[in-house]
Amino acid sequence: MPYTSPSASSPDPDPDPEDINFNGRTDGSNTIASTDYAETCKKILELAAEVHRLSQGGALELKLNLPRIVVIGDQSSGKSSLVEAVSGINVPRDSGTCTKCPMECSMRSAAGSWSCNISIRYSFDKDGRRLSNVNTVPFGPMITDKSEVELWIRRAQAAVLSPHRSFQTFLEKSEDELRNNAIADSAMLPFSKNVVCVEVKDPDATDLDFVDLPGIIHVGDNREVALVQDMIVRSIAGDNTLILVAISMSSDIEVQKAVSLAREADPNGDRTIGILTKPDTLTAGGTGNQERWRKILSNEDTKHLLKHGYYCVRLPDDNDRARKITRVEAQKMASDLFDLTTPWSQMIDRTRFGVPNVVKDVSALLVLLIARHLPLLRANVNRLLEECLDEIDRLPPLSDKNPSTEILLRVSKFCTDLHAAAHGKEHKHFVQKNKERYSKFMTDIKMTAPNFHLDNCERTNEFPPSHTALLRLEGVRAIKEGTITWELPNHVPFDATKVLVLRCTALWKAPTMACFKDVVKKSIKLVDDLLEEHFGQYHELMALVVSFITEERERRQKETQIMLEKLLRFESTPVYTQCHEFLQSERVKWYSVYSLYIDSSSWVDELRLMADVQAYFQVAHRRIIDYVPLAIEHEFNQSFAENLQSVLYDSILKEGNTAGRFKELLREDPFVAMERRNLEDRKFRLLSIKERLDEFRLDEGLLPFSSPYKSSPAPSTQSLHSEGEPMGLGDFSSPFPRPLSTPPIAAPVASHPVLDW
Repeated sequence: MPYTSPSASSPDPDPDPEDINFNGRTDGSNTIASTDYAETCKKILELAAEVHRLSQGGALELKLNLPRIVVIGDQSSGKSSLVEAVSGINVPRDSGTCTKCPMECSMRSAAGSWSCNISIRYSFDKDGRRLSNVNTVPFGPMITDKSEVELWIRRAQAAVLSPHRSFQTFLEKSEDELRNNAIADSAMLPFSKNVVCVEVKDPDATDLDFVDLPGIIHVGDNREVALVQDMIVRSIAGDNTLILVAISMSSDIEVQKAVSLAREADPNGDRTIGILTKPDTLTAGGTGNQERWRKILSNEDTKHLLKHGYYCVRLPDDNDRARKITRVEAQKMASDLFDLTTPWSQMIDRTRFGVPNVVKDVSALLVLLIARHLPLLRANVNRLLEECLDEIDRLPPLSDKNPSTEILLRVSKFCTDLHAAAHGKEHKHFVQKNKERYSKFMTDIKMTAPNFHLDNCERTNEFPPSHTALLRLEGVRAIKEGTITWELPNHVPFDATKVLVLRCTALWKAPTMACFKDVVKKSIKLVDDLLEEHFGQYHELMALVVSFITEERERRQKETQIMLEKLLRFESTPVYTQCHEFLQSERVKWYSVYSLYIDSSSWVDELRLMADVQAYFQVAHRRIIDYVPLAIEHEFNQSFAENLQSVLYDSILKEGNTAGRFKELLREDPFVAMERRNLEDRKFRLLSIKERLDEFRLDEGLLPFSSPYKSSPAPSTQSLHSEGEPMGLGDFSSPFPRPLSTPPIAAPVASHPVLDW
């Protein structure tokens, strides 16, 4: 539906130029700014601005993906002139690129007189890395003289480009001083992602918010070229971003980088609006060139088709600015060009010409997009608030008890949990993991069994698995004969048995100590987890408790190691057992097994010796695989847990830990305290946004839109295409020539990329 005035009586289609201000308004009530619709637009934009302000402040940025307008263009494309024409303020102009950092411009008509405020939002460090704490600072006083705005923007931009200096050093610098500083200061950045924020209050303005990005440069330092392009690519990537592209008609559209970047970000042209500048540079005789641009403006060029179309503006050039022409004069010159020059004068649709139409239509489009985004915005705010409250709940609570009482209670709870874990009552994974390790220890010990090898015999399951060296019958005989002294005939020396037994038991120390080391590691991990749970928020208290615990654990560890070494010595000499029945049954068993595979008549003594050694191993290894785990548990884990509370009490309550010291120990860990402050700040801002959204929803007459748009219900956050895809900005229907028709516009997708400078 074409955009028409909401008033019953439309403005004079050809009003006197002196009655037109630069934003296209005439006097009286027959203006868009005087209607209920205009008041709705103002309130929606004010709401969006407030939400944006609250989302940007503080340490934790709220990524709400608000709809916005971004202005881009190649260097010398007329982008700065366009920004001046739209905002009514002068911006810095120098040879080369005059915009060195993003500029957010907010225009508000709810004002009795003209004024301007400038601030700087610091979100990045000098290397372009995002800061953990976003900080917005006012820059200078309120400006009431329009002629001073350009200098103040220069000052703010110089401050942004000089992170090595305080911004206050630029508050009183003259234009010449700023120019000289840019030459002399080698540390000054060529570009910055930090933002200069300009808020203009003008009773004659059309309410609008937009972001002006540096012009695209094509020559110079490759890093600077890449930095500017990367900044632009990131800024126009979001599906909620309207892209205003300044396109110079003095250059071929195909070679203008801003056009190609916009096409890459928005290949279907759903959210790009082309602003054709410098139509006065087209020569009268260049009819072919004029026709190409006419087709583009009329949206007849399918290669450059945009859903919201193009606008053509004639902006003041250097000569016009030197003559200091007024707004009225600039508007008159533009009107004369479009009304008197072909092919523009022959075009039927006049709404595609002039800055006033750009401002009016783009503002309305932004307002509609924001309005349709509100349901999802509310849902996102509620979700973020719930997540924030959950994170706050997960923080350790602050204590309101007496410091000494709080400390002793925490020690008591910590020791109770440790005791329960050591006995398998709580934190059962600790005992379970230890049992797994003891099972591995048992396997390691079993693998030290005697590894007797019988010739011409394949090893079967009857033989115990072993990692020890193979010992043949000849080797067994050699050991027997090597230990014979005064024994009677047919007697095998006991020393032979000892030699073979001790070959096995001597291997037990390594797996025993490895097992103990692993259990100690698991104990340390358990203690660390419990320490974090009970003392994590108090850095100094935790450090003190850790020192006492470490000392006690090392003492217990040393005592347990001594105990284990004693147990291992028990398995050296004497080679002894009172389990005679079991020993005898094992001896008989193994003699029978070995006899199956060899002629026992030739190797009787060797087979008996082998059976004796294997039988004794079966007795002895059963002792060690039980006693080592029991010693570790009793002498280390349980003893450590049972005695730790008294140790900590005695250590903490020793002389010197006064009431003041206890209070100092309960000072919250700086990182936890910072996280608490950040989350509380985040909660406050989300609650503030929620309150504003709730107030806005209850305000009658604001939603849905009345004239000039068709009434259509606001979609829910679940609005989908028939294919199941969420709707976005591209779902605006914009049949040429007017860009602002009004089919339903669904809430944007929550998964849009976060807009990042």
